[in-house]
Amino acid sequence: MRPTMLLAFIASFWLSSGSYLSAGDSKPLTPAEEYRALVKALQDGQKAYGVAYKAAKTEEEKKRASDEFSTKASPHHYVGKFVELIRNHPRDNAALDAFRWIVSYLPAMPEAAQAVEVLIKNRIEDERLADVCKFLGRGTCDSGDTLLRAAIAKSPHRAVQGFARYSLARSLKHQTISQLAHAGPAARARYEQEAERLLQEVVDKYADLKDETTLGKAAEKELFEIRHLGIGKIAPEIEGEDLDGKAMKLGDFRGKIVLLNFWDTTCGACIADVPEERALVKRLEGKPFVLLGINTDKSRQKAQKVVAKEGIIWRSWWDHGKAEDRIAVKWNVSAWPTLYLLDAKGVIRFKGQYLRATTFREDKAGNRRWVRYLDEAVDDLLKELEGGGSAR
Repeated sequence: MRPTMLLAFIASFWLSSGSYLSAGDSKPLTPAEEYRALVKALQDGQKAYGVAYKAAKTEEEKKRASDEFSTKASPHHYVGKFVELIRNHPRDNAALDAFRWIVSYLPAMPEAAQAVEVLIKNRIEDERLADVCKFLGRGTCDSGDTLLRAAIAKSPHRAVQGFARYSLARSLKHQTISQLAHAGPAARARYEQEAERLLQEVVDKYADLKDETTLGKAAEKELFEIRHLGIGKIAPEIEGEDLDGKAMKLGDFRGKIVLLNFWDTTCGACIADVPEERALVKRLEGKPFVLLGINTDKSRQKAQKVVAKEGIIWRSWWDHGKAEDRIAVKWNVSAWPTLYLLDAKGVIRFKGQYLRATTFREDKAGNRRWVRYLDEAVDDLLKELEGGGSAR
């Protein structure tokens, strides 16, 4: 099929505004069917775009395919339809599904705030909002926080109250790690204190509520992380054996900038990061900097083979044994890779996915280039250690 035909195929999946009709039928779709139709249209359009782009022979055809995608088959093109569904059927469960879709794909878009406004007006006292509150605990979203705060203020349901508090606390905690990573202690304190208060309320009043585990246990882990593993805290000691069976202790590296990397050989992102991490280690050779891994493989031999194959030139603790004794469990690690950057005094200065993110920087000559926050953060801490101020 030629690209132009495929692009027409993409456009055919766009559902026009107003009533949606089922194939060969004049009946309007139910809200649930409308939601599924929107999701399918988006998925089919994106598949068609992928085929069209791959089949494109010239730069002009590739550009045409990309333009068609951005105007007909991208999430941005569909978000208004999901908001419309919420407005038309605010009390149907499909409205909650549509809201979850919006905050999954486009949480920062104005449409997310519009959807929240409709849900607060029509669903804030609905017990089914508990599932939405659970979902919002997976990430950070300003509109989501607005809904969680409204639920805490107005919901008469215990489950909604418990999950709203837990999810809002997690969001506040994530904001201290990302948006407020470079802010001072005073700026982070307000967020940390509110998160701590909400989590303590969960432990005291809603501990028996269950999701993957009891909400009380989950909240206690989050509280431990805020109190002992937050930015500005001295990192807990780590003792154990490395992958070669040699004793290894975090305190032995005091006086150096330390990058801790929780990794596993089954984690694709962990392995994909190795070349950049190796480049960082080589660039800072001779400087007071060290990268240390915490490997969570069940097999030491498997980890050793991957270390040799991938050219991993730094040491790693082998994190095995009983669950309660594992470093990753004690450090509340739930995603790999997870990074912690410590200064020479052992204080946690940066952590989490922020360190894996990139941004544009412009030099004095006006040239723009991609840089990793990790590289900048390490350079800043080295400058600080050397007494020269910020590296930027």
